[in-house]
Amino acid sequence: MPLGQFADRFPALVRRLCQSRLQERIGHAWVFTGDDMPFLKSFVTAWVQVAVCTDSRSTGDACGTCDDCRRIAGGTYPHLHVVHPYSKTRQILVDRIRELERALSLKAGGKRKVGLLYHADRMLPQAQNAFLKTLEEPAGDTILILITTNSEGLLPTIRSRCQYVSLRQNSHCYAFPGYDELLQVLGELRAGVGAAVAIRAAENIQGILERLEQESEESDETSTGDPAPADVTEDRAFQSKLEAQRLAKQAAHQAGNRDLLISAIHTWFAQEFMRSLGVDTSSLPNSEMYAPPASGGAPDTLDALQNLQVSEDLVRSTQLNVQTQLAIQDFCQRITRRQVT
Repeated sequence: MPLGQFADRFPALVRRLCQSRLQERIGHAWVFTGDDMPFLKSFVTAWVQVAVCTDSRSTGDACGTCDDCRRIAGGTYPHLHVVHPYSKTRQILVDRIRELERALSLKAGGKRKVGLLYHADRMLPQAQNAFLKTLEEPAGDTILILITTNSEGLLPTIRSRCQYVSLRQNSHCYAFPGYDELLQVLGELRAGVGAAVAIRAAENIQGILERLEQESEESDETSTGDPAPADVTEDRAFQSKLEAQRLAKQAAHQAGNRDLLISAIHTWFAQEFMRSLGVDTSSLPNSEMYAPPASGGAPDTLDALQNLQVSEDLVRSTQLNVQTQLAIQDFCQRITRRQVT
């Protein structure tokens, strides 16, 4: 059963959601937030199945096998309207919200309509204001779901009109090519080791990022979708739109890879700081990412705190669109040029 798979981790939440289906009191607007986007997507997919299932269980959970459940799982449910950040800046523009509003206003033959916004905090202010109108005047039998790892990026007026579900894992899976190499590089970054180590570390980190980007490009090139209708394949406007979509998708993947790599760096130094406070390695949120010094002792707390602050500056720099290569170089230099006090 879709939500049943999460009952061990979130028993009270699963019961509450299933009960809302039994009572047919499913709210029309939801915010699902957490620290692991793939997990959020899995949970929300299960919840949408509960909302649209035509053969729900006595517990209120979805059957997972009816036509609507299978279509939700496969992404082919005709009344599911999904919005992603879709521009070179990975933002959600107001035009996408207006398209969503028009789609949700169409008749659905008695079926429940679902509007799903991934990375909802990426809505620009104008888009959020447009979405607020959709929240205030929802189409009949419609569910609006916002998914975000940064709910503070949403307007308070949006958050106050939605039911809020927090699904924090306190850990994240950093499974990407070059992961082991990154851990080795970070283990060498220490105060006072010198500029040569900083330069080599920055080059290695940049190399890992470039390989990630190359893999994304190759994946895009090999992926196939439904062919365009014959009567539009030669339409120049259509071709221009396809090329713009391709470039936007590529830019989004590159930004996603950068954010994943920078997040891994920050997590490594955050865990080093926790170790300096006496937290046992086995109790760290991402213990697989951190190996204590060979001596077995915890790092110096002040030194670990300063490193963590430098890594937080790296996160902020990339969010402010500072050139990634320069931000990484500055990060490595700042850590290694400090002298241990």
